[in-house]
Amino acid sequence: MLVVHGGEENLLGKYLYDEHSFKWMDNYDVVYVDETIWPAIIAKADFVAKKQADKISYGWDSLINRAHEGSARYELVARELARPDRFTRRVLSQTFMEGFIERRQGNHEIIRRMCALGDTTYCFLFTNDIDNKREKQRQAMLQQMCFVARGLPPFNSRIVGVATDKGNNLYDFVFLNMPDWTAENETLKKQIQKEYGIFVSPRITTSREDEYPV
Repeated sequence: MLVVHGGEENLLGKYLYDEHSFKWMDNYDVVYVDETIWPAIIAKADFVAKKQADKISYGWDSLINRAHEGSARYELVARELARPDRFTRRVLSQTFMEGFIERRQGNHEIIRRMCALGDTTYCFLFTNDIDNKREKQRQAMLQQMCFVARGLPPFNSRIVGVATDKGNNLYDFVFLNMPDWTAENETLKKQIQKEYGIFVSPRITTSREDEYPV
């Protein structure tokens, strides 16, 4: 039997600080969670640091809203964008913003970023256009990026693509779900890479991010 006193946030607190698990309840017939759990947790320095670090993740929430506000064909994309948890959204938002800043500061025509997390690969495209005159070109390039990414390690079958313009005002979205990768797909991928140079010689970087920063 489980008894939670003071609100369900106290049970959430136990879940968060017991390795995101309820296994600690397995050895007990009766479990009592009191009202002191959550106040103690939100006062912890690492929890305060987490909330501060999570601020950038709300940019990902904005992308979800933009996808919902778009055409009906973006509804599926919006659901895919909403799949990541808060920590993963933080990582994705940081990757997105780093790419956007790199394009702006370096005045590049385009910047491409690919980030594989779990069972999904995310592709970000940043272009130098400032209006919708190149919208179809940007959409086609994003589609090609996502297709190429499907054929690259770690070979995730789910690919989510986001593209934006110079002013970070216009957005395009792509979602591919390709469980099977054929010899014909591989040939087409190589043709696209040869013609457009997409992820031919990528700069590979790794980073570490703690959910609860010290």
